[in-house]
Amino acid sequence: MRANLPKSVIVGGQRIRIDVSTSIEDWGQYDHDRKVITLSHRALEKASTLRTTLRHELMHAAMSISGVSYCTGFQEEAVIRCMDDIFFPAWTKLHAKLTKTEKP
Repeated sequence: MRANLPKSVIVGGQRIRIDVSTSIEDWGQYDHDRKVITLSHRALEKASTLRTTLRHELMHAAMSISGVSYCTGFQEEAVIRCMDDIFFPAWTKLHAKLTKTEKP
């Protein structure tokens, strides 16, 4: 799976490096000061886990780069988990229905 993983991604005009580690307990983490997403080696075991973990950390990067994560009282992890667990599953189902009914 590592072969398909890019070394970096551009988020909000900034290059974010993507690393893999065997020493982190979480599935992934974003370090705004270093502009690095670190993924656990466990996240690479399944393509679906890699996609959702990378998407989750990209949302952290986007919120940090935009400044949203620094708003007083902003509960970043709660918002990102809402997107992960509620918005994206709904969007995926809707997108599948929309593309199924599209004409070429």
